[in-house]
Amino acid sequence: MLQGAARLLERAAFPLTYLEICHVPHYRDQTSLPELYSLLYGYGYRLVSTYPSDFDARVNKYRVGGDLLFEHESYGSASTSELECIA
Repeated sequence: MLQGAARLLERAAFPLTYLEICHVPHYRDQTSLPELYSLLYGYGYRLVSTYPSDFDARVNKYRVGGDLLFEHESYGSASTSELECIA
């Protein structure tokens, strides 16, 4: 999970956070989507977009994960020069 980044999340060091998630248990001690959402929401991040699983023709199976984009609630107040530094 993201506990190791707690200090960075507290100070909103990352205006945008892009993560991959498995929607079904795949790894031991895997963080669930509700746990991840609650953690980031508590630090002021809001889910702004999801990138769903899609069909993988190579193995003829559906993927069990997807990607999530979170934005910190203060992101809109950042100046242009601050945003250029993170790009």
